Amino acid sequence: MPTAVFVHPHPDDEAIFSGGAMRRAADRGWRVVLVLATSGEEGTMPDWVTVDAADHRRMETAEAAAHLGVDELHYLGYRDSGMAGSEANRTVGALAASITAAAADLAELLRSVGADALVGQDPNGTYGHPDHVAVHHIGLDAAERAGVGELLEVTLDRRWLRELRRDRIERGRLDPAAWCAVELERLGIDDPDAALVRLDVDAELSAKQAAMAAHASQVPDAADFMGIPPGTFHLVVRHEWYLRRLPASGPGPLEQALLRPGPAG
Repeated sequence: MPTAVFVHPHPDDEAIFSGGAMRRAADRGWRVVLVLATSGEEGTMPDWVTVDAADHRRMETAEAAAHLGVDELHYLGYRDSGMAGSEANRTVGALAASITAAAADLAELLRSVGADALVGQDPNGTYGHPDHVAVHHIGLDAAERAGVGELLEVTLDRRWLRELRRDRIERGRLDPAAWCAVELERLGIDDPDAALVRLDVDAELSAKQAAMAAHASQVPDAADFMGIPPGTFHLVVRHEWYLRRLPASGPGPLEQALLRPGPAG
């Protein structure tokens, strides 16, 4: 059974950005390993959470992982760096300040699980969060150290998002002020030459939505954390985008499995 490792910075990133691919990979015979670099300690927590934030988010992740068919769940154990410019960026053990060490840890894990493919983060960190950018560098380094032959990176297609925004505004479904065009320009990538893979995940959408809902402490913020209003956000999560890094010659085994026509299984 081939093994796909998905590495994300925080709990809930796995569900939002790659939940469909994880569920599909599991359904198509892949062993799915989820690695979270931090426990999301800096996330805003609602008043009803009465335990440690990291512990609570780990509990939510365990439930989400079950919906996505995850076989193994690992944490690298670094601290959430918080948003750009925050004091948490400089905390001892913060992921953004621990890239070299985290890459070594991830490489060791990749070797131990026998990873055939790694899914990391795009160079922009999807929306510029320091930990997402850090995981981009960590994934590149770890894949090289461990000799993993296939590397995909979660991203967003900025051109597709622009078209979605324009269409929703023209049809009267979106107030232009509700989704700032300036905010949109910091999302994902806009490179016509990039090897960009788009997945339509309608078949896996119920599992993906269940995984997102499992992160109940974060759900109120999740729908607009990238500046995308709730009424439009649900259209975005029906799709996932991946930037192919390796192999340079074309689609690798995981990408081929994800794109293969036909029902899962």
